[in-house]
Amino acid sequence: MSERHCPTCGTVVSTRQISCHACQSDLPPCEEPEPAEQAPVEETHPETPPPLAPQGPSVPPEKPAGIAAYKKPLIIAGIVLLMLLFGRVYYGEGVFRVTFKLAPGFTDTFVNLSEIMNMPRLAVAIKHPEVKRQLEQMGAIETDEQAQERFQREFEEERERKTATLKNGRLTVEGFKWRYESYGNYAVGALTNRSGMKLNSVSVTITCKDKNRNVLGTTHDITSNLADGETWYFKAPIFDENTVYISLTEAEGTAY
Repeated sequence: MSERHCPTCGTVVSTRQISCHACQSDLPPCEEPEPAEQAPVEETHPETPPPLAPQGPSVPPEKPAGIAAYKKPLIIAGIVLLMLLFGRVYYGEGVFRVTFKLAPGFTDTFVNLSEIMNMPRLAVAIKHPEVKRQLEQMGAIETDEQAQERFQREFEEERERKTATLKNGRLTVEGFKWRYESYGNYAVGALTNRSGMKLNSVSVTITCKDKNRNVLGTTHDITSNLADGETWYFKAPIFDENTVYISLTEAEGTAY
């Protein structure tokens, strides 16, 4: 509600009053202010979408990367895993060979033959038992039986090389006979070392027989450190009184 002042007394009165309630004087009519013109409201219309540009061939939207994107790396990884599990590569000593393991596993996949060949057989058998069996099957190394035979053969050859006997001509005996002495009977002779080496131990074995040539036993004599070309005069006692015949059964010398 609008208000104004009474022109007579100055009391605040309503613009609708025609007289002042304080002084009872008439109030001049109040001019009503013209209402402000309201701006015209423009009509709005929904915007028309712009025309679409011409499009080429439709391109399907890209699909998110799935397992197909990793197919090739997965195949390669699978091949490598199978190789490590079932395959074995031998290299060194001028050899490069790929073969299958006797049993699947991830040990001894890459085997250096130079290292294996320079290890003792026992160490190979303990550390690389499957590699040892496979190399034996391949013929690359000896089997245990072959190695045992070779060791025995080498031992016999070395023993033969260091052994002098009557049979191999490295020892000779002269003047073998029976000698009667006042304090006993002896088989004596002269044994000469013709082996070309010093013999650390030399022995002779004599067989004693009775009058019917039945063996009664043996007697022996031994010496040591017989140099090459040196002669040893052996003297083996005969203990059995029934001895009638004696024979030189064996003479042997050994170099350590």
